[in-house]
Amino acid sequence: MKKLLKKEEGFTLIELMIVVAIIGILAAVAIPAYMTYIQKSRLTALVFPGMHAIETNMGLQYATAGTTDFGAVSATMSITTLAEDADTAYFTPDLITTGSGGLIITIHATGGPDGKLSKIAGDSFRAIPTYADGKIGSWRLAGNLADQLGLSN
Repeated sequence: MKKLLKKEEGFTLIELMIVVAIIGILAAVAIPAYMTYIQKSRLTALVFPGMHAIETNMGLQYATAGTTDFGAVSATMSITTLAEDADTAYFTPDLITTGSGGLIITIHATGGPDGKLSKIAGDSFRAIPTYADGKIGSWRLAGNLADQLGLSN
């Protein structure tokens, strides 16, 4: 009587090790990109609404006063007045008083009241206006934090 050989099925140890190595390489690339994405989305959700409120007030002041001197002595141009209706729980705004003006946005050292921005705490970026036809046409983001999170334009 002939003995029937049963064919073995499954993966070899080498094949499994190759799969584990590939997954490890993919994770090593994906995790830092994911962390950057998380910080960018938190910055967009927690800082940008307040920053846009200040930018809107600056645009209104520029349109009515016709000057790019946002560091003027006038009380209407102070950062306190411009940020009056902005939620600044996660950042501190400051005016750029040279050149074409703009904003410096510095993330609070604690990362905000709940620490959601703690990985970028203390970092800052600049929002610089572009003037066209007697108004602020657009804003450009610059600085180390903007570069780090891919927000520079």
